[in-house]
Amino acid sequence: MITAIMLLSHYTDCRVVETSNSGREFHIGLLYGSSNYRFESFAAISSKTYAANINITNLYRGTTAYVSIPRGTTRQFVFDVELLNDIVGLTNKSIIISSTTDIVVEVYQMHPLSSDGFLAIPTN
Repeated sequence: MITAIMLLSHYTDCRVVETSNSGREFHIGLLYGSSNYRFESFAAISSKTYAANINITNLYRGTTAYVSIPRGTTRQFVFDVELLNDIVGLTNKSIIISSTTDIVVEVYQMHPLSSDGFLAIPTN
């Protein structure tokens, strides 16, 4: 079960997002929010041309989830609140997303009074 291994709550398929910032490896850090509110942080991973085999590594727990994304689709992965970074400075509360083919990664954090989002820059 992905949730037990990777701290992913769930994933869903959605339509392909038209962006061109593709790559095969991405390092993601999540912002911290108050523990008084419920936050939802998720990544939308798109594979336009080829089916992609994805590894999502949680550096905080040292675990990896393995998933596949069909060609021409986007899959949403919701992260556990434990991955929010509440430390000032360097920390290992980050995620590495790697793929066998080029993918696009967008990350969103939904807060009660605002939301953040970014298009992840590939590191490969």
